[in-house]
Amino acid sequence: MNDEDEKELENIFLHAVHEPAYRPDFLEKLLTANIYCIRYQRVKDTIETQLKEVRDEDYISLKTWDDPEYGHIIPFFTSLEKLRKISSEDDLFICLPCRIFFEMTLGSHLILNPESNAIKEFFPDEIKSILQGDFGQIAESYELETDAEIFITEPEHYPEFMVEQLKQFFLSELHIVAAYLAEIYDPEIDEEPTLMIGLQFDKILSDDYIETLHRKIGQVAYACLENKKTINLIHIDKHEGGINRYFYEEIAPFYIRLQENKDHFFVKLFS
Repeated sequence: MNDEDEKELENIFLHAVHEPAYRPDFLEKLLTANIYCIRYQRVKDTIETQLKEVRDEDYISLKTWDDPEYGHIIPFFTSLEKLRKISSEDDLFICLPCRIFFEMTLGSHLILNPESNAIKEFFPDEIKSILQGDFGQIAESYELETDAEIFITEPEHYPEFMVEQLKQFFLSELHIVAAYLAEIYDPEIDEEPTLMIGLQFDKILSDDYIETLHRKIGQVAYACLENKKTINLIHIDKHEGGINRYFYEEIAPFYIRLQENKDHFFVKLFS
């Protein structure tokens, strides 16, 4: 990874600290990037040869700090510049792919870019989920019964920050052409009204794409809510009636692109 790639990653990281819209993109880019660690024993003198020396069977001794909860915490860095800010010139370092680093340290408590203007801790369960491709809440699909008594209204307390972050996130998802927000109450399964995001796509998408997209939306939306609650997603079709018609006729989209789609699907993101 060159200097420009490192700067781009650090810039996304800086945004992601304060804006959940950038977090899915940051985690994806981090997982494919090279990171730097402080080590105790040198393998090779250059970054390039160090990378070649990292294999599954290699044992690498990394510097750790004391941590009251996990016993120790391992610092890692997006660039050598960030590493050098808290280490001495005599400290040895290693550069390796972040995915390999996560796999090697699985079960450990990690911290990215400590003592910088953007810091993130990674916890063991979180790292395991990231390695499995889980960037947000687990989604469970279910059928919406046609004869069910469901109440849909505009949100009583409009989540402005969540909406702004979702709008920013949707800019990178080219297949989403419109998004709506409502509040839904299903007495059969809900204790209280929950938020529902209606999505319109430009074509039928693969199950893998949809699953990943749902997790990302869940991560962005859930992180924005001060009072955590269940978030629902529905794929809407303007040619269908029922709940689809309510979205198209009663609610103005908070995000829109000039395309149409005929896909219809419903999913609940559990908090």
